[in-house]
Amino acid sequence: MRAAAYEDSGALSVVVPCFNEEQVLKGLNDGFHGRLSERGGTYEMVCVFDGSTDGTQPLPRKFASIEDHVRCLSLSRNLGKEAGLLAGVRESTGTTSP
Repeated sequence: MRAAAYEDSGALSVVVPCFNEEQVLKGLNDGFHGRLSERGGTYEMVCVFDGSTDGTQPLPRKFASIEDHVRCLSLSRNLGKEAGLLAGVRESTGTTSP
């Protein structure tokens, strides 16, 4: 979706299924916040933890404690990317973009 297409749609939610993503989450958060803060409006990143075995889970929780745009959700075990996306969409507050 091009930026112009969602500029007037209000809040935007981006759902991020997270399974062993420790190495990429900092860059993802920085890029997400940088690009979407430029557009203005309300936005959120919903990180859905899906049974990671690395250090994935603490990172977004740290981001969420200092940045309002990050929300976190944990699944009980690894249920797969599709289940993670669905859970994130259900928990999101804006227009969702997986």
